[in-house]
Amino acid sequence: MSSKEVKDLSITVTSFYMKFVGFWLTNNYADKRWRNIAMSNTVFFIFVAITIELRDLYFTWGNFEIFSACLVGTCYHCFDNLLFVINLHTASQFRILQYRFSNMCNINDREHYTTLESYTVDKYATFKTYVKQHQMLIEYCNKLENVFSVIALVQVTLFSLLICLDGYLILMVSSNRVSSSYFIYFYYIFYINFVPSTEEIARIKRLTFIFHVMGCMCQLLMFTYSCNCLIQDSECVMNATYMSSWSPLPMDKYGKMLRKDLMFVMMRSRAPCCLTACGFFAVSLETYTGILSSAVSYFTLLRNHAGDT
Repeated sequence: MSSKEVKDLSITVTSFYMKFVGFWLTNNYADKRWRNIAMSNTVFFIFVAITIELRDLYFTWGNFEIFSACLVGTCYHCFDNLLFVINLHTASQFRILQYRFSNMCNINDREHYTTLESYTVDKYATFKTYVKQHQMLIEYCNKLENVFSVIALVQVTLFSLLICLDGYLILMVSSNRVSSSYFIYFYYIFYINFVPSTEEIARIKRLTFIFHVMGCMCQLLMFTYSCNCLIQDSECVMNATYMSSWSPLPMDKYGKMLRKDLMFVMMRSRAPCCLTACGFFAVSLETYTGILSSAVSYFTLLRNHAGDT
């Protein structure tokens, strides 16, 4: 994924942030070496931030942890927010294309032409322009798939575990039993000891996990909703093409060519553009409901296991 191949501004911005933290596809040995350096730098500063936070070293180290927090925040928020904006932008471009296809053969425009042949020639030239725009959008979606497919798989898997563990920790905080250390706390991977506490402290902890699970669900909804908009709007190009008032066109050379090419556009639009999780499945709102269902299932198993022990 070299910068020379990327011409869209949104792809360029996304590539910059991904290269900043060391996540991009390489074409040669030099790019691979710089990617390994950037990724090692990101992992190093993440562990430094964890060490500073756990040992309270920020009292003596100053504001060094701010830079580490920027890297962690980039990895956590940047991809979802950028993908959300890019998907909605692409979906809006598909909607604009739908409007252009549906109003391509407007009957009221015929009075501006002297003959029907000149009318069909002009409409066919306009149609070819719209087809080129459709091809550009499809190619743009293919670039998004190459950039975000692995990240989408990681996000879907991670959010499923986070929602499940948040619900489990909410119940464990509210219980009165003394629990052992839980060797997982989301991204930081360190121990949390649940000790007997007052009701106020337990309520604060419970609210912390509740707000975290709500944030995870909102972030996942934003991620899957934008992908779902991309699927629906790219598929609706077929209906807009069929509603372009092509039937009154004369059956001359360009009229027949236009009808034939319209069929190809409709056939291509039946396969919507989508973002997949590394090719396993297409990310949509159905993915969101499936993740919630899986998280509830995992949560039930953990709760039953905790009840037995």
